[in-house]
Amino acid sequence: MKLTKFMPLLAIYGSFTAGAAFAVDAQIDSPPWGPKVDTHVIAVGGGDGVRAVLREDEGGRALRVVIELPWSQGGECPYISAQFFDVTDGNNAQLSFWRGTFTWGSSGNIDACVGSARIRHEGGVPGTWIVQGTVNGKPWIVMGDMKACLISATPMLAAEHTGITNFFYTINQSEMDNAIGQYGYQWRPSTFAVERVQSESNRPFRRFMKGAPQNEHFYTISDSEAEFVRGHDYIAEGHEGWIYAKWKPNTFPLRRWSRFNGATGDLCHFYSANGQGPPGEGWQEDPGPFQGAHGWVCKN
Repeated sequence: MKLTKFMPLLAIYGSFTAGAAFAVDAQIDSPPWGPKVDTHVIAVGGGDGVRAVLREDEGGRALRVVIELPWSQGGECPYISAQFFDVTDGNNAQLSFWRGTFTWGSSGNIDACVGSARIRHEGGVPGTWIVQGTVNGKPWIVMGDMKACLISATPMLAAEHTGITNFFYTINQSEMDNAIGQYGYQWRPSTFAVERVQSESNRPFRRFMKGAPQNEHFYTISDSEAEFVRGHDYIAEGHEGWIYAKWKPNTFPLRRWSRFNGATGDLCHFYSANGQGPPGEGWQEDPGPFQGAHGWVCKN
């Protein structure tokens, strides 16, 4: 991927219109946030005489860029600008200006100006991020992947009732125990996990139930599918965590299969992230509306 494709003209800085709702928290930082402590580093970039380090902060809740410019001129450090852009969503961008702060060399003299800015969300900021800007008139750029599923990924539990031909999925262990112990379901291995926490870029994995003759659970992040099944007497039962509508680093496509028995009216759906459909005959894979999938999930 050519980074120049995503670089706006630096001349328009200051009048740039931001995209989605990630707030940039511009901070004037000195070490240990400086690039000399390279822990949780995602990528290193920069420009002419500028070093830019992209870092994972707060266990995945924040993405921080640290800028270092060698400096021996005294006075104040120059202003730094930073813009964040998520390639996977295409519109998550913000702009910030701030002054760097001095760092001191072993000789007791100023050796660099260092500053950092971050984006943060309690549910994480997964994506393929391009962060770029200027310092002292020098452009810099760095690009790296911030992984999904770092904060709150939890396994999706699965069970099957062969009598009513229904697959049941939940992240609630007590609910699964009840389904197995009280209602005749049998445990089945699950191939994916979901997020427990909402972020700017994931959606609720909504659960619906319909009685006879279908006797089935149905799951979706699609508003149009949710509206459709509500119109066909499915009952909403909340949601089972959060999954992504677009690919994010460390996610995998969620696929769905369906089987309909025209003689009895029975309908069944099966979900998987390992590319393998359910056992038995008569299953058909349903095309997914989200980049060819029914969402993007974490692996167990």
